[in-house]
Amino acid sequence: MTFRNNIKNNLSELYFNLWGNAEVFEENGGRMDVSKIKVNGKKADFEVNDTALHIHHLSLQKNKKATVTMDFEVSLPEQQDRFGWDGDTVSFGNWFPILAVYDDEGWNVDP
Repeated sequence: MTFRNNIKNNLSELYFNLWGNAEVFEENGGRMDVSKIKVNGKKADFEVNDTALHIHHLSLQKNKKATVTMDFEVSLPEQQDRFGWDGDTVSFGNWFPILAVYDDEGWNVDP
């Protein structure tokens, strides 16, 4: 994905939400795994804590574009929900890593 750093400061980190790692989905076999993360073509340091993917040690200038690439694998849980499958129904709500919202309180990564 490509985005513009439209906040008033340079960014030293990024957060993505991995909603598939929420406890309610993991209980039924749901999971999201990420690997090979790059920011502007360079390998990035990262860690995953529950539903939060933290990419750190960055230097993203304000008003500049940045491109983040990654491999990810998704396991859908067996449950009827916005993310899962049940019988003949498959739901893919929030099935991919989503850049977290950044506002006056900082990064929004509550599970």
